[in-house]
Amino acid sequence: MYSKEVWDEVIRLHIEEGRTYKSLSEEFGMNPATISKRVVKLRNQSQKDAMKAKSLEDMEEIRRLREELAETKKENDFLKKLAAFYAKEI
Repeated sequence: MYSKEVWDEVIRLHIEEGRTYKSLSEEFGMNPATISKRVVKLRNQSQKDAMKAKSLEDMEEIRRLREELAETKKENDFLKKLAAFYAKEI
């Protein structure tokens, strides 16, 4: 079986980085349904355990911030291209 550290990493990769169950199962050789059950179990435990709730909240915030950063970078790149386009027109 897999150690607690491996399971913690798999769950973190799913929640924090948005990795799919399929990609994780291929990388770690785990059943996607088992990964899903572990994630659900963590979410259920986080309702009763403040430390697990904080950990889950932190992972979800990191994911949200990464998505926000990626979107901001796309917008910034677009604005740079737009500024370069208008600079050529002047």
